[in-house]
Amino acid sequence: MFTQKRLICIFIFLLVFTSDVLSLDDNRISINLSRTIDASIQYSNPKISNNFTVFLKKSPSWASQKSTFFRYNADWSLATSLDVSSIVSEVIQFNSQFICFVEDNRKLSLLTVTSDLDTFSIIIPDSISILLRTGSLSFVGNVSNKHYYQKGTILFYLENQNIFLQSTDSKLVDYNEHTKLFTLVKQTVNQTIVEVRDTTFKLLKQDIIDKKEYLSINNYSQGVILTSTFGNYTHLLSISSNTIRSTTLEVNTDLLKFFHSTVFVLEKKVNGFQLNSLNLNDNFKKNELLVINDPFLFEAEYLFCTEKNIYFFFRNGIIVSDKNGEILSKEYFQFGNFFDLPVSLIENNQYTYLSNENSTFVFKHSPNNLWWFYKLFFSIGQYFLIILLGIIFVFGLRKYFQKNKILQTLLGLQTVGVVFVIDGLGRLTLLNELSRVLLKIPQFDGLGRLYYYYFENKALTPFREFIEKSFTVREPISQEIVIETDDVNREFLISSTPILSSTGRFSGVLITAVEITEQLESKRLENWAHLAHDMQTNLSIVKLNAENIESNSEADGERTRKIIFQTKLLMQRIRDLVTVGKSSTLELETVYLSVLLQDVFNEFDPIMYPSVTFIVKSNDFTMVCDPKKLSRAVRNAVENAIRSLQGNPGIVELSAWKETGTTYISINDTGVGMDEDTKKNMLKPYFTTSKKYGGTGIGSIIMQKVLALHNAEISVESEVGTGTKIIFKIPEIIPQRLRTK
Repeated sequence: MFTQKRLICIFIFLLVFTSDVLSLDDNRISINLSRTIDASIQYSNPKISNNFTVFLKKSPSWASQKSTFFRYNADWSLATSLDVSSIVSEVIQFNSQFICFVEDNRKLSLLTVTSDLDTFSIIIPDSISILLRTGSLSFVGNVSNKHYYQKGTILFYLENQNIFLQSTDSKLVDYNEHTKLFTLVKQTVNQTIVEVRDTTFKLLKQDIIDKKEYLSINNYSQGVILTSTFGNYTHLLSISSNTIRSTTLEVNTDLLKFFHSTVFVLEKKVNGFQLNSLNLNDNFKKNELLVINDPFLFEAEYLFCTEKNIYFFFRNGIIVSDKNGEILSKEYFQFGNFFDLPVSLIENNQYTYLSNENSTFVFKHSPNNLWWFYKLFFSIGQYFLIILLGIIFVFGLRKYFQKNKILQTLLGLQTVGVVFVIDGLGRLTLLNELSRVLLKIPQFDGLGRLYYYYFENKALTPFREFIEKSFTVREPISQEIVIETDDVNREFLISSTPILSSTGRFSGVLITAVEITEQLESKRLENWAHLAHDMQTNLSIVKLNAENIESNSEADGERTRKIIFQTKLLMQRIRDLVTVGKSSTLELETVYLSVLLQDVFNEFDPIMYPSVTFIVKSNDFTMVCDPKKLSRAVRNAVENAIRSLQGNPGIVELSAWKETGTTYISINDTGVGMDEDTKKNMLKPYFTTSKKYGGTGIGSIIMQKVLALHNAEISVESEVGTGTKIIFKIPEIIPQRLRTK
């Protein structure tokens, strides 16, 4: 039998689920207008890592004589733009480059624009320029690494920024990647001649077919297909190696598209439209795929076929289907006079771009995971759900005000941290993700047990005692507590707020806790810095006096050197604390890394470290950083490396290099190395395994603070017996919040 709490949960789930279903239709994918761009799309490729889209905007003839390329990032922020101070009359896109015909002062030139919006011009001699001024521009094919294009009856290719012509008097030229052959169509007053040539343009075959004027040529696996139109009819002529076949369709070419060896055709019928496919390899065999009987769609404008889908564009809507004629989506959209100009379509994984030469509609498509439930819901499910929702609502209303009180209390808190609720019976009923982590409660573990069960761990005793106090006082209270997790002391500011029912009865407590460990550590470091600053003068006097002591024997001299060495060591640690602890502001300078690293090594007296070999490897490059603070971090890492040698002969190597956007500093040693447990704990404050060699654990605090100020990262590589490598990864771009010197 259901409890009231379970009924409320079912009610909320069904309410959300029902609202989702009611907001859907039977579309498998949802297509919505994402944005409108006042330019024509040229390129979009989501498969590469730096996803981007390129658009071209042409100024009208009465405006300034220029065209502009725009490149947008994946988040639709404008990455860069390029102004072409001439009219770009036509563009061919090949891979991620654009070949632009540019007209300026009645001269024609070619401009190549890369996807990064870099350009270089290709000079066209005046004699060739005259030939290329008329006719439409089209891409023929990639032949032996030469990109062939056609303009009018001129066939040409680009090589080494030069243009080369191929003699031809054909209006239609196509290259078949499968057969490696050119097909040329020549049209005279009395006949149409089809020629087949190899890549050297040697004539292999010639046919005279008829007198029609053909407007386009497309290749498929077994040959080519020619298209001609007359009135509302389109004539298709298929020419393969052995046969010539033809058919006539009552449709214009905008509603006819070729895909490999298939022709998709959208034909007008009495009650709507019908999608058919014609098989070019099987004598134009027709297959009926889809019938569209939507009275609200009118004026079919375009049919597009992509690798995945078929798009039907009407004056007031869009239909998307797969290649088998299964409708995936149907949306109503007013295009206005957008189709008055020729349009093109580009599809990628997330967007569909519909573009003419002036503007582009960007449609975002996403899957509807509950499309299958839509029909079931509206056939039998809606009545059952409505009755069930009504029953559950009665039970849920009784708990509404109590739950609402808790939610209002949670929403009223401005702090972020550990949050959990314990009801009036002492049961843990609600918690956030940070609480689960702290209490080590599995994600799917149910709540509802007494809080003692969740606070059995001895380390959580301060939390449990505070909860007991909250139930006793039943008033808002707060205090600081310390708990030990993973061998680290963590300090929290914990607060308790009583929860009252709608009748004013005590119903539990809301516990919140914010970790303040980091703030306290920073304050301690600042206090040490002030104390260290006061000690600098005294240590300087001790060092000066020690240097002036006269040595009467070799033993006295050795003792004096040890005093001076220990004094220098203390002064270096004081310098670390003063440099890093007193200020959280960076004094930025441009420094040479090789100089900075050498200066760090110069702080270590080779006489006191006779068994250590110091090596610096760095190219002569610069970076922007706070050299005083960064040298402190590197120095502490070097000091740790020296300790790891434990007095044995070894090498400490400093190296630096730069990669794109990041500077790397590496500190390598040939010491004893670290096991996994030591690596896990080495960056914790005050952790050290080298107390007998002078380690204090403060160095890790200094390193982490300096790197945090530089927005940098630290990584550790080590194996027992082989040594340790510590790498600082410092980004070149310093956040604006840092003060520049």
